[in-house]
Amino acid sequence: MLKITEFAIQGLYKNKNITIPIRDNQVVLVGVNGLGKTTILNLLYFFLSRQWRKISEYEFSEMSLKIEGEQITISQEDIESAHFLSQNLQRKLPSRVVARIESNPDILELLAKESLSINDKRDLQNIFRISLSTINQIRADYRESCDDTLETTQNLRQVEDYLKAHLNGQILYLPTYRRIEKELALIFPELEDDMGRRTHHTEFLELIEFGMRDVDQKISEALSKIKENARTKLNQLAGSYLRDVIRREANSFDKTLITKLDDETVTKILNRVEEKTLSIEDKNTLSIVIKNIKRDSKESISEQDKYLAHFFAQLVNIHHALEEQESAITQFTEACNHYLEGKHFFYNEKDYQLEMMLDDGTPIKLNLLSSGEKQIISLFSHLYLSGEKQYLILLDEPELSLSVEWQKHFLPDMLASKRCLFLATVTHSPFIFDNALDDYAADIRDYIKDS
Repeated sequence: MLKITEFAIQGLYKNKNITIPIRDNQVVLVGVNGLGKTTILNLLYFFLSRQWRKISEYEFSEMSLKIEGEQITISQEDIESAHFLSQNLQRKLPSRVVARIESNPDILELLAKESLSINDKRDLQNIFRISLSTINQIRADYRESCDDTLETTQNLRQVEDYLKAHLNGQILYLPTYRRIEKELALIFPELEDDMGRRTHHTEFLELIEFGMRDVDQKISEALSKIKENARTKLNQLAGSYLRDVIRREANSFDKTLITKLDDETVTKILNRVEEKTLSIEDKNTLSIVIKNIKRDSKESISEQDKYLAHFFAQLVNIHHALEEQESAITQFTEACNHYLEGKHFFYNEKDYQLEMMLDDGTPIKLNLLSSGEKQIISLFSHLYLSGEKQYLILLDEPELSLSVEWQKHFLPDMLASKRCLFLATVTHSPFIFDNALDDYAADIRDYIKDS
């Protein structure tokens, strides 16, 4: 299991030494403005995500992380000796391409390979919208610079390898928010979405604004998977039931599977079946049979009703499997609804739809929510609706746009998701750690010494 126990910076701006102890992968740094909280958090983020070009913009002598009991260190010299792209090539390329390449360790690793597949080259062309000849020129330039600096960057390569081997979660960084409400929900500092899906390396992303298109997409993808799985299982049921009839096995069933169900659950199970498969009348008939079976002894059940009970027992198994798949949606819904006033998420199990609505039932679009509500929903959508992904989360002043009561619950609710491997935050609000995080909060001045 990941264990980060210390982050240190020596000679920051030539006159500050900073050593931050970390317990249980949680740290809350508290202090007024002007103490360098954001700088320290930025450098921790850049170190974890291996954004050496970003680190090169800061003045320091050494920087280290203690992970799994081992200290890994980089120096200003390591960063300065790591050539990325030649000045000549930088002048030829659009600035957006240069910035994306140099801040992205995964692309740099691709460029260093002896050969790339056709698909790799095509992906790079599509992402950067540059010609294949330019891609080849970039690769040749970068490989040449790597050869020239192989010895001097050996430590940096070892640090990269160590981080990639030990950081098994995605790094999620929430910088200080000075929001302009736009529909720019998600930015990958290193990759566009296509590249982010393609690479298998440690990814990192920054949530800098809270447009809701990204959230809508995550919800839609999660619901589509559930709906498709339900359709597949029901189609399989039709075939397996026919097989059981042919084998004369369709009159056997587990009565306890049915008797422990309440009427509401029976209705939910039947509602999952489309009406083109079972009409309302058929569902009502089956519901009555199930109620009778729950009441009667197994010996008194007619042969026909046993066939129906066998069919329904298979529906029960499908329902339980779908409930497990739906757990991420239901957890996301519950987590968000804890913060919403006068509105709520409602999950419709019958139609596999998740809607935001006012308490009077009026639907409301996510982009009409407040900044604080968007912040909560956007973050929780990543935690709950990104599969089984685990996160290392860094937050800069998360209290902005959050009410006092929300501030008290925000960090504990993230940890309660069981998807947060590591949490680091800087704040000047005492309410952010007015909870179980109080044990992990410290005045940042205690960790800053004059060099």
